[in-house]
Amino acid sequence: MILSLFLLLSTSALSTLTSANPDSDYALAISQSCLADFILATDHFKSVTASQSADASLKAKSYHSLGNIAAISGDLLLSGHFHSLGKLEDPTSLPPLAIMYQNNQPCNNIGDIYWTSSFTKKKIFDLFSGEFYPDYLEGIRGLIGDEPNLSREMVDLHTSLGTQLEDSGLMPESIKHFEYASAIDPDDYSLVVKKSLTVPVIYSDSDELEESRKQLESGVKVLSETVKGDVKKFTLNQLSYPPTFYIVYQGYNDKNLMSDIRTFYDKIHPEIIKTDVNRLNAAVASSPSKIKIGFVSSYFRRHSVCKLWCNFISSLDPETFEVHAFSGTSKADEWTSKLSKSVSYFNDLGSTGFLLRNTPIISDSNLDIIVYLDIGMDTGSTLWAHSRFAPIQMALWGHPVTTGMESIDYFLVNDDFESDHGVDRYNEQLVRFDWLTFTFPEPTYVDSALSGSFSLLDYGVPLDSKIVMIPQSMQKFHLEFDGLLDGVLGLGDDVYIVAVYESKKTLWKDMLHSRFVEKMGKEKAERFKFIPTLPPEEFFLLTSLATVVVDPYPFGGGVTSLEIFQQCKVIVTVPGEQSVPALTKGMYVEMGVEDFIVEDWSRGVEVVEKVLRDEEFRKRGEDKICSSKAKIYDVDGSAEFESWAKTIVNFDD
Repeated sequence: MILSLFLLLSTSALSTLTSANPDSDYALAISQSCLADFILATDHFKSVTASQSADASLKAKSYHSLGNIAAISGDLLLSGHFHSLGKLEDPTSLPPLAIMYQNNQPCNNIGDIYWTSSFTKKKIFDLFSGEFYPDYLEGIRGLIGDEPNLSREMVDLHTSLGTQLEDSGLMPESIKHFEYASAIDPDDYSLVVKKSLTVPVIYSDSDELEESRKQLESGVKVLSETVKGDVKKFTLNQLSYPPTFYIVYQGYNDKNLMSDIRTFYDKIHPEIIKTDVNRLNAAVASSPSKIKIGFVSSYFRRHSVCKLWCNFISSLDPETFEVHAFSGTSKADEWTSKLSKSVSYFNDLGSTGFLLRNTPIISDSNLDIIVYLDIGMDTGSTLWAHSRFAPIQMALWGHPVTTGMESIDYFLVNDDFESDHGVDRYNEQLVRFDWLTFTFPEPTYVDSALSGSFSLLDYGVPLDSKIVMIPQSMQKFHLEFDGLLDGVLGLGDDVYIVAVYESKKTLWKDMLHSRFVEKMGKEKAERFKFIPTLPPEEFFLLTSLATVVVDPYPFGGGVTSLEIFQQCKVIVTVPGEQSVPALTKGMYVEMGVEDFIVEDWSRGVEVVEKVLRDEEFRKRGEDKICSSKAKIYDVDGSAEFESWAKTIVNFDD
């Protein structure tokens, strides 16, 4: 929301807001700032600046805070103007919200954006001496004129702050910064793409979700229609996160959209998709003694991707395969070291990552097969995946959605992950294995009895409660999932739902809580408890306290389900409502436990209730899981994969 005109309301217009106690207004404004309620915070800060009884120091701090809010909201010139007013009131005053962050005082985990925005407004003041205009873009263009360095500086300020706002969960404000940056430099396609493809993550209602989807599809269409072949400024490496990452959590069939997005990327980088396939085939045919296979990932370290597939890579028969690993991992650890010693060639791209200039490393390897483990999770490997460096290229489900790329031939899943109509969601040829398509080591579980330091009582959950656990990232709490949550919380006052949240995304938690209050009522919403993200040992302690776990939809759990099954906990899953591979269902089928796979969310509530209230039923389910869980851990799928790989490359041993 553009707050420029609102922030510049006259003193007389704000007279009705002015409190008799400016200290009280100031305290309320600081509190609202930490909740990211910028409109209310602005009201109270303006009341302070309009007060006759407020001293110069308090007014200066309020002006500086108004400058922070203006910067966050996109009007950088206005932020510099407020900085100048603060200095006029008290030249020694410092931005209070930034000082709070510096002093490690809690501000709902968003103090870093006030810290950064304080430097931004100071920079703007130094550049333009506090000038501002009612129309921001018109004003900034006039001030920049024909100075390219100044233009680049403004673009960088918007981009930097926009990226940080996105990381903190302030998506609308982030999008506004990318819009302004793109308007200042319309030739920078990294900004055009970011502006067009950035979507909110938490939605208040279905209308907001549908409108976001329409804008997204419209933006992609505009991108495809307007892109020019001579675009030189854009590479995916310029983006901190793949622009498509959060799109898949909207819950739609993304097959056509992803294809359109990838087509647009290919238009920008025609040089990376021009490949002489005959040359590739000839190079492969010249060394037929082994199947040369390469695995590409940015996460060859202690990470869910490596836990899923590093052991599989290591298990491939060296008599059949010459295994190459291409690692963009910047935080190497013992997992990295172990993998590097188990493959034929380990190509450590280190800090440079999957840049275009590094592609000869893989193209000169003359591989038969390339497997991408995490397309869509990292910008660099996603860029590489647009090219064809081997006659056969495939994807695994690190980010379980179609790549939309013509350069990817196959998408590998377990047969039970996908229903018969699952093929409708993929541009690639869907390959179904009996093998679960991962080789995950059994997690090490820390018994809760070994630690008395963690208690749900500390988070407002009574000791005798029935705990429904949903230990998933907040973007998985889709609007369609709310019906099940509402039904579960309606099972009794002793039922509590416990979820986890990333402290960096506290605002998403607050948005979800507000949505739950609106849809379920305050009493139910108060029994939905969020726990900050925990280290692995404490996470195991947390999940051990669950009476039952619920698999979210339309984007379900994967690695988390594997970790929870180790504890023999019951997970209720609704695969028919999921728009991505039904990983939890596939694990259940492999174990031969299908009591908790249900057809719709209303049935899901019934099964959750039975698990909560019928201790014997729950115990039988837990015993079944305990007795069969070994079937999903450390499973060697190399033989089935080898047989299939030999077929597709026509390998004759």
